[in-house]
Amino acid sequence: MELKNRLEDKIRDVLKREGSEYLIPSDAKTYRGIILRLSKDFKDCHADKVVAIDMKGLSYGPSNAYRMKLPFIPLVKVNKIKKRELILKGRLFKDWSGKKKSLEIFRSSIRKGDRILLVDDGIDSGQNIRSAISLIERLGGKIVGLAVVINQMDDQDEKKFGKYNLKYIKRFRPKSKREVQFP
Repeated sequence: MELKNRLEDKIRDVLKREGSEYLIPSDAKTYRGIILRLSKDFKDCHADKVVAIDMKGLSYGPSNAYRMKLPFIPLVKVNKIKKRELILKGRLFKDWSGKKKSLEIFRSSIRKGDRILLVDDGIDSGQNIRSAISLIERLGGKIVGLAVVINQMDDQDEKKFGKYNLKYIKRFRPKSKREVQFP
């Protein structure tokens, strides 16, 4: 528990100092701690692959995949993949800023029965995670873990992800659904 508290404090310190969660990986000690913690939390989930969500999730997914000796699959924002016939497009969702977005994945990247650890930097309303889960399940994958660095969901939204083995490092409570607040 002491390691968890130290890591939470480091995350809060970086956010206060830098003003952005984008820069958490720029603090080497904190970044290393996050990777070690997430890979440890999911070492027994028997995942076959690690999937991370574009943009900031890509800061954590590949490192966790490497540490867990698993292949890494990126979920990217719409229209980044040029060969359109190779992709599966996800449903539209609103991100934290209220903008409509969609995710895409290569059709060949997940096969029926693949056990997936899904990684992202943060979760607030859960819309992007729901879209990612939908894409993975449409390809036949099964979510065995949901690794998040910062959780901003309320208790009601968090319960919806309980069946996906949700684990996070730090929780912040926003004042409203659309307002991201860091202490």
